[in-house]
Amino acid sequence: MDSEEYSDSDSSYSDISSESDEDISLDDARNWCRLDKDNLGPPHPRFPFTGNPGIKVQIYNSTSLEYFGIFF
Repeated sequence: MDSEEYSDSDSSYSDISSESDEDISLDDARNWCRLDKDNLGPPHPRFPFTGNPGIKVQIYNSTSLEYFGIFF
C-alpha cells in the first residue's frame, strides 16, 4: 500500500471524528442529582434467565471444517 492511501484514510477519519465531536455535548451527562436513600423506589424485578442450553445440529458425519463452520 502506498502512503497516499494512508493519508486519505487518516484525513477522512479526522473529518469524521471532528464532526462527531462538534455534535456531542457532555453537559447533559454531567447533571448529577442527589438521591434520598431513605425513600428509594422498589428494585426492579430480576430478569428470568431461562432457556435451553445446547447445540441443535446433526454432526455425526461432519468433517472438522464443517464442525468449525457451525460457529462462524
